[in-house]
Amino acid sequence: MSLHAAPLAEIPTRTAELVRIILPKGNTITQLRDCFGAVYSDDQFRSLYPTRGQPAYAPWRLALVTIFQFLEHLSDRQAAEHVRTRLDWKYALALELEDLGFHYSVLSEFRSRLVAADQGEMLFNTFLQACRDHHLLKPGRQRTDSTHVLARMRVLNRLELIGETLRVALDDLATIIPETLCQVIPAAWLARYGRRVEEGNLPHSEPSRSELAQTIGEDGFFLMTSLLNDTALNPLLDRPALAMLRQVWVQQFQRELSNQGVMQIKLRAQEDTPPAESRRCTPHEAEARASIKRHTRWQGYKVHFTECCDEAGPRLITHVKTTPATQPDVQVNDTIQTELIARALRPETHLVDAGYLSGDALVESQARGIDLVGPLRESSSWQSRTADAFDLSAFVIQWEQRQVTCPEGQVSTMWSERSLSWTRRPAVQVKFSASSCRNCSVQSRCTRAKSGVRTLGFPDRVTFEALQKARERAGQADFHLAYRDRAGIEATVSQGVRRFGVRVAQYRGRAKVALQELSAATAVNRVRATQWLAGERLETTYRTQFARLQPAH
Repeated sequence: MSLHAAPLAEIPTRTAELVRIILPKGNTITQLRDCFGAVYSDDQFRSLYPTRGQPAYAPWRLALVTIFQFLEHLSDRQAAEHVRTRLDWKYALALELEDLGFHYSVLSEFRSRLVAADQGEMLFNTFLQACRDHHLLKPGRQRTDSTHVLARMRVLNRLELIGETLRVALDDLATIIPETLCQVIPAAWLARYGRRVEEGNLPHSEPSRSELAQTIGEDGFFLMTSLLNDTALNPLLDRPALAMLRQVWVQQFQRELSNQGVMQIKLRAQEDTPPAESRRCTPHEAEARASIKRHTRWQGYKVHFTECCDEAGPRLITHVKTTPATQPDVQVNDTIQTELIARALRPETHLVDAGYLSGDALVESQARGIDLVGPLRESSSWQSRTADAFDLSAFVIQWEQRQVTCPEGQVSTMWSERSLSWTRRPAVQVKFSASSCRNCSVQSRCTRAKSGVRTLGFPDRVTFEALQKARERAGQADFHLAYRDRAGIEATVSQGVRRFGVRVAQYRGRAKVALQELSAATAVNRVRATQWLAGERLETTYRTQFARLQPAH
């Protein structure tokens, strides 16, 4: 497949005339073409194709079809059928009425080329530039929020996970070395792993389930040992299915010597398994992770949307980032701002919720000339939750003297600075003398440490003062007026979920899921930009008839 770039085709006369007759006022698809033209060109995709071979279908058309897919929530088969049968699609793609389009598999191949070349953002950024050319992009104020994305997988319990992982590895080997595999494995395995491992086919009693888990663990180690002992089969251990088998077995099983010196295999206790960020959930989706946010539990990914929210322009999405489900929001803030600046979309004000805020984020945003606005998380210490206890705010920090004075007038005896492993900035640790703390009349209001000595930990001065200013700002009356605009990003997430399916992955692998989210965001922008150019403006938030009875304040 090769690319022979050609100039963009004009809309055929017969196609245009028929569309004007049937759709005199147009629809979203035709308005997109009329307002923004083709947007993409073959030259943008030249690096994705070789210079020799059978000519490829015009990639600029495939790019538009990909966006139209998410605009109308279509599968590849449905999208290919729409190219053949829909007049508005033929109009936007500049096709003759008789054009039969392409085979639906071309769309999958096009997405694979984008992912392989790491060009998934091209579709999104190109249309964003078209909006800039139409003076629609006003990035002065922007807001960010995230939502969960369910991976394209079946949720497995531990017994299903280990059984299905071994079955997938055996199925992979059966396609490569069927004769050798039959010589290595016992005959009983054919019945045990011959079909997909599902809860409905597993024993119900706890002793039987424990026995089956033990058997599966021994079978997995037997298979890996057999491949390891045969030099001709060693390279097979690097195949994805076998690599997944090794990872799952290390995470779920442990081997130990018995008193008789016999190696035993034992299923790990649940609390002894790896943390969620490294724990495998299924053999079918290696990058999916299990996570929890408040009352929501899911397995998959997380997507972050950033959009501009100035009144003078449409609410266009300016940045999309798909991350592992376990990655905290605060770790993404730096990436979002850095990439926005690189694309000349630096926000003057960045509205976020508490999950994106930290001392480091405030300091780094200030260094970039960005006003990061949002509520800070409340302290988790027991002192801050107790009415008459002494939290950090009750102590006086004297930075120049490198000491802290407690509410009772005692001065700290130790001051040390060190860099924490989870942050990039130094932290300060302070300790008071044992004699002054143990003889203090208000010790019970200050510390519950067994040693009876109060210790304090807080960030460096620059970060600490940034946090103090943010807390003071959050207590001011005008803060809520400035911050209430952030709530609008939830409407964007809702639109993406309900109309464009951003919360359910259509593909496997984070790179392909990221392309899905970028395509959906582009579809959102196309709808909003077209509506804005057509004179449609944002409607006020709907209120029920009963809510309207409440008098205005």
